[in-house]
Amino acid sequence: MGTRDTWISFTDLAVWGFLMYGLGIATPYLQKDLHLTAFEAGLHGSALAVGVLIAGLITDRVARLVGMRWLPDVEVAILGLGIALFTFAPSLPVSLVGAAVMGLGGSILSTDNNVRLGRVKGEGSRKLLSQAYGLSMIMAGVAPVAIGLAASRLTSWRIAMIIPVAAFVGLAFLRSREAEPPSKVVRAQGGLGLPYWITVLVIALSVSIEFSFVYWGSSMAGRRTGLGSSDATLLACSWAAPPSVVDWAPAARRARC
Repeated sequence: MGTRDTWISFTDLAVWGFLMYGLGIATPYLQKDLHLTAFEAGLHGSALAVGVLIAGLITDRVARLVGMRWLPDVEVAILGLGIALFTFAPSLPVSLVGAAVMGLGGSILSTDNNVRLGRVKGEGSRKLLSQAYGLSMIMAGVAPVAIGLAASRLTSWRIAMIIPVAAFVGLAFLRSREAEPPSKVVRAQGGLGLPYWITVLVIALSVSIEFSFVYWGSSMAGRRTGLGSSDATLLACSWAAPPSVVDWAPAARRARC
């Protein structure tokens, strides 16, 4: 992995961070457009989670089937289909399928890029992964601003959800196509242990609280303050102050593997 490929992985994860949080921010707008109940709108978060769970079960098989060389194209195609189905859905079933497909494609993309960054030798991989996460969180904080501005200043909130597709298509032309050596799979021996499952439980609870705010923060802000949908969405971006990202650009420039 060279400098260009490192930056592509960074950008992939950043755009996915935008879309993952953008889906939650966009859901109240979709709810109004399709005249959904709060329960029906909330199902989109569950659909996204279903897609992520399915990705966890099949990502390795998909990678082996298509090869690491072409896996980025497959994951972007899946993610693009999900975005289109969700954004332009004429009905609830279509939007739910779109959210699930987004979760599937986005999770495969995230896993793929984490693996690619993890191939950097030494402490560099840990630093790159941390910086990629920080950049992704920055873009997650941009999502409410972009969607709110698209809804209030442009013709529709949908514009903010479609623009990232162009970024993915552009990145497809910049990727290196050299075949990569197969990775050696090391399987853990024995059970995972109680500390592992406690960690999983804490992460699950934390993420559930986080996404509850992502999906309903703007709606609650609008109800409590009397703001319109667009202004409430812009207000919701204040929650997403990202963690400090130290020297992530220099590290990306130095990355080699």
